[in-house]
Amino acid sequence: MRLGQDVLTDLDQALAQEWLLADGVGGCALGTAAGARARPEHALLIASDHAGHAAVALLALDARVTHDGETLDLATHRLVGDASAPAGYRHLESFTADPWPRATFRSGAIAVQQAYFMLSGHSAVVASWLNTGSRPIRISVAPLLVARGPSIVHREDPALIGVVKGQPGRVTLQSREGFPTLTLWHSGTFLPARVWQRGHVLETDESFEDAFAAAPDATSRATRAGAGARGANGARSARRIGTVTRAAVRVPNPSQAGHDPAAGEDALAAGYIEATLAPGQWLHVVAAVEPDLFKTLAHESRLGTPPPSTLAGCVERLERHEREHLSLTRNAAVAGADFTARQAAAAQGGDGMAQSRRSEPLVDHEDPWITRFATALELALVSRGSRLTLVTLPDGEEHGVTALRALPGLLSLRAFEPVAAVLRGYAEYVDEGYVPESFDAAGSPRYGDPRASLWLIHAAERYARRSGEIDLVRDTLYPALESIMQYFRAGTRGGLRVDSEGLLSLDAGDGPTRFADLNALWYHALVAMAQLARLVGRRENGAFYLAWAREHQQRFVERFWDASRGQLAYAITNERALWELHPELVLAASLPPTLLAPEQARTLVETIERELMTPLGLREAPGSRRVRPEWVGSFASAWLRAHGRSAEAQTRVRGWLDALGEHTGLSGHLPELFVLPRSTPVHREGGASNAAPMRPRRAGAAAAPVAVAECVRVRIEELDRAESAVAVG
Repeated sequence: MRLGQDVLTDLDQALAQEWLLADGVGGCALGTAAGARARPEHALLIASDHAGHAAVALLALDARVTHDGETLDLATHRLVGDASAPAGYRHLESFTADPWPRATFRSGAIAVQQAYFMLSGHSAVVASWLNTGSRPIRISVAPLLVARGPSIVHREDPALIGVVKGQPGRVTLQSREGFPTLTLWHSGTFLPARVWQRGHVLETDESFEDAFAAAPDATSRATRAGAGARGANGARSARRIGTVTRAAVRVPNPSQAGHDPAAGEDALAAGYIEATLAPGQWLHVVAAVEPDLFKTLAHESRLGTPPPSTLAGCVERLERHEREHLSLTRNAAVAGADFTARQAAAAQGGDGMAQSRRSEPLVDHEDPWITRFATALELALVSRGSRLTLVTLPDGEEHGVTALRALPGLLSLRAFEPVAAVLRGYAEYVDEGYVPESFDAAGSPRYGDPRASLWLIHAAERYARRSGEIDLVRDTLYPALESIMQYFRAGTRGGLRVDSEGLLSLDAGDGPTRFADLNALWYHALVAMAQLARLVGRRENGAFYLAWAREHQQRFVERFWDASRGQLAYAITNERALWELHPELVLAASLPPTLLAPEQARTLVETIERELMTPLGLREAPGSRRVRPEWVGSFASAWLRAHGRSAEAQTRVRGWLDALGEHTGLSGHLPELFVLPRSTPVHREGGASNAAPMRPRRAGAAAAPVAVAECVRVRIEELDRAESAVAVG
């Protein structure tokens, strides 16, 4: 997507256009088309260690260009009480994030291009400036440092170190002890300095408190639900047993930064890299937390033989390598998506059979969404030691439920190798029936949420069915999955067990609680195990699991469904039903085979649509301004099934996905949350609220893989690839 001056010169619009780069090891770069930082997470290099702890290694590289007495600041700052802050966005001619961020500036005789890209497999970012004008220019680039994690703000601190060591073409910087040491390789001259930039205005997630106030039941529900989520050591889990919130959802703690976030953030300019650029000449800066980065790159054969003798030559070869890697990823994604779309069309029969036999591709590079979403999923894949997983960015956090729920999207792209690696990594850590919900600083697993175990079974069955790789399933996955079923049936940690009525319940000491979504996942785990047992040649086990699933289905409907309310009980505690409506209840109508009878499923979908549906996903509760895009795929699947997959139904779902797509980042990523304006209406059938102007605020993690994965899955597997859309009156 290429942005022009109609967007770029409007600061609010330009700030809303967010780009993301990732390094494949948990680090990233995140920014806006305006060049201004709108949130604490916006930084040029966020580095993550082996356990997923993220820190801002480089906040920004502020560039200033001069020529014949004229000055152009490329940076844009919003400073507390300072109207004279740099406003480079006013001189932006164009901006694109494909394949990575590239901005062009022009003011008088000055014309400059600024570009960034990251090095896959390394916590390193490359920044470059090209003189695209006809006259020489002088450029000065200031590295800005802070000492903090991605989601809080920093105040002026005399203890910040700054320059550690300098030599021609290279300088070492550090903010504080315990934070990453940063090495800059550059093609200019470095001049050390120590200048504080004070009062950068940032939008923090503290306004989450206002969103919670709009729906106080969400907090109380999290407390009730969390009663059953205890780790291996018996401590209360930090994460809600369902999906709503972590114990701290990146809400900045002013005491951590030592000041009120409203006062803005302070950053240290540790010096200046200066150069004179003739027309057509580049200035390059490579920033990394690896002091021996170029030795490693040479060992990996990324620099060629022999390696270039100049930084410009190295950057050229590194850029070529990253472009080739991106091209391979996109080509594989398009080919995989086309293959899966043909399978899905054939399975649906009717006109779909004819579509599956078309000589032209059903999915190609002209598809406006698949390559963007595939790139976003690639950004979320991270190596953690010997494991491969998916994380949220920029915090680099890994959660079992999130990683495993994202796998069906990768399977739609036929990305079998990464899916197998993720499944293998989690299966190896199954303990007393539990899959890790996260990992601690030492890489040791934390256990607490039983849903991760059930999502592992769900993903493993889909992998086995799609890939046909029976050896991995039979030798590694099936034994681990069967142990999950046995422990859950007999009883395991956290008071989790199948109770006397055949329902899965949790008892952390306050009495048994049966959660509807947990039992919906349990039903689908039973069906999935029946299929897996048959695939590995255990037919008797398969028949047993299938019979068990039928019994569970009957008991579930008897205990949870209320026809007069048109919904399921969210939970049953001590025989008292909690009639709260929340997004995860859609699982009873979305996962095949449907747990509810057709009319019950349709009624539930209508209730959820009426009370929770927005164009950006499902509200956490009726009236809540907090919207979870991760549930849009499940709801779309349930809605299509409830409406017979008619052409009109598919057109409406396609419209929802397109509306959500308009709020994706420039790199195809979707946030963990949207916070809606207070005036946003509830969705009503017919799409009235879809037409209402919405300016939602992104919140939580900037890039959450489940929402993107679900959009990929629905677009490829659920929607017909008709040549013309059906109009909805």
